[in-house]
Amino acid sequence: MDFLQIIIPASEEIKEMLIAELDFLGFDSFQETEEGVEAYVQDDLFQEEQLKEVLCRYQDSPAYTVSKLEKKNWNEEWEKNFDPVRIEDQVLIRASFHHPDKNFPYEILINPKMAFGTGHHETTSLMIKAQLGLDHQGKTILDAGAGTGVLGIFAGMLGAKEITATDIDEWAFSNMIENAEINNIPNMKCLQGTMAELNLAKNKYEIILANINKNVLLDEIKLYALALNKSGYLLLSGFYTEDIEDIKSEALNRGLKFEKSFQKNNWACLMFQNS
Repeated sequence: MDFLQIIIPASEEIKEMLIAELDFLGFDSFQETEEGVEAYVQDDLFQEEQLKEVLCRYQDSPAYTVSKLEKKNWNEEWEKNFDPVRIEDQVLIRASFHHPDKNFPYEILINPKMAFGTGHHETTSLMIKAQLGLDHQGKTILDAGAGTGVLGIFAGMLGAKEITATDIDEWAFSNMIENAEINNIPNMKCLQGTMAELNLAKNKYEIILANINKNVLLDEIKLYALALNKSGYLLLSGFYTEDIEDIKSEALNRGLKFEKSFQKNNWACLMFQNS
């Protein structure tokens, strides 16, 4: 497959926000530079009008350059720089080419394939930290926007009875299936599509995990609230600390009770309970 490199001049203040928005558009990987952001996307997934819409939110006149990359195994290139992730001295996330570490109670093995959710991003580690504080034993779990499936896999390791993991991206969908298999989580059902497309609000879950982005969360919180079992928990991340009040307000309006927040490097994770 062919990849495109998009170089976007950007100030330090907006780099992380651009990356978060472009990740939702299907961009595979990113690199922050002194001048701005380099973003990479499959040629057939690139939607230039969507890129312009995102840039117009942050720039008066969108500026970027697009170039086609030479053919090479980009997964192999990416894997060379993929390091194990350690969370709270409890969870080790590693790839198959890393050595195991018996010092960690939980070890999640993933073959990332460029899908989001390797644990390197603050939001993934924040969600895992929040999960450590919840009883998953015998519970039904929804991992919405699952990416690599690492949160759903961890739910299985914590004793969940049933896990449903969803993502709109075909690459992420196939990757989460593979990762569930190599971690021996047979009770994780993987689906491709949005919460609405899959009509998942008709089901009831005791814990819902959604690490996506602010705009999608604001649109889907109403569906999470409908799908949440009585006294069930909702964990949300993928947004900045300055967005906390917007997310919290929407959740409260849907009858959810705010429990606690987790923060790291200006990223946030919020926990709610169905009241």
